[in-house]
Amino acid sequence: MGDRKMKSFKKYAKITLAVLIFIAIIFFTYYYFNVVKKTGEEVILVEMNLPNETQNIKFAIEKVKRETLNDKDVLLLKGWVFKQNSKEAKRKLYLVLKSVKKTLIFSVTKANLARPDVTKYFHMDGNTNNHGFELTVPGSLLNEDTYQIGFIIEDETGKNFIMTVMVLRPSDATVTQNKPKLHDIKFISSKVSLTQKKPTSILNSNVESVHKSDTNITIKGWGFLQGMNSEFLKSYILLKKNETVIAFSVETQGRPDVTTYFKKSGLNFDSSGFFAKIPVTLLEKGHYRIGLYIVRGNQTGLSYSDKFIDIAK
Repeated sequence: MGDRKMKSFKKYAKITLAVLIFIAIIFFTYYYFNVVKKTGEEVILVEMNLPNETQNIKFAIEKVKRETLNDKDVLLLKGWVFKQNSKEAKRKLYLVLKSVKKTLIFSVTKANLARPDVTKYFHMDGNTNNHGFELTVPGSLLNEDTYQIGFIIEDETGKNFIMTVMVLRPSDATVTQNKPKLHDIKFISSKVSLTQKKPTSILNSNVESVHKSDTNITIKGWGFLQGMNSEFLKSYILLKKNETVIAFSVETQGRPDVTTYFKKSGLNFDSSGFFAKIPVTLLEKGHYRIGLYIVRGNQTGLSYSDKFIDIAK
């Protein structure tokens, strides 16, 4: 009887040991491939509060691709991003991926790749060409359907941040521009600290509609710099009262109809549309003329419309 119990005990002990070894192998495999074994370009997830958004960053995402690197599922992203008027040859770069549920911030290792073509395209002065970036994000960290893309550039002036209108869809490795319908827009314009430069280009524009309610002023239209595509434009609404000018941020709107209208130019004005919703509380009593200010690299344009808005408090 004792021998039978001993044999049963040994049998169960062997089974238990085999199960524990199997669990250990699974744990070790997961730990090795997801923690220890990293690709050379893989980003590092960091904890950081998002800085206040600025209006001085240009960017483009040129390649998005799902790959398997060192037996890991990753998302490869390549492109360029720069802060206007920066003279630093080195900077820290962070990629922001924001979903409905959470915000992920990654430190980018390859953040200073040479891109002299970008320097030339935007007519930038100096020999600073470190605009390129390349990174891989572990697929295991991207569990949401879509993420809005943002960038943080840290240099001698501090942290500069932009939340773009570009949306990343990890499942099919695509980046698209978020173009919400006008009546669905929750965008609210904010005051922008803006140093206006002397215009270098002619600005073609049209303020198509202005509507004032008890709480907001909504302004819609389009604008572009003559002889240039509307891609990479940064537009601002100006409200001028006497000699005081206040600048406000706008939401970019798709306007393929503008491209069609000016088709003889051979240029693309699809992203020339703008939309502003300015809280009345940000304005003092007065009579304001509506204008538009556009920046594209080192090129600028300024135009005031024949439309006005009155604020009575």
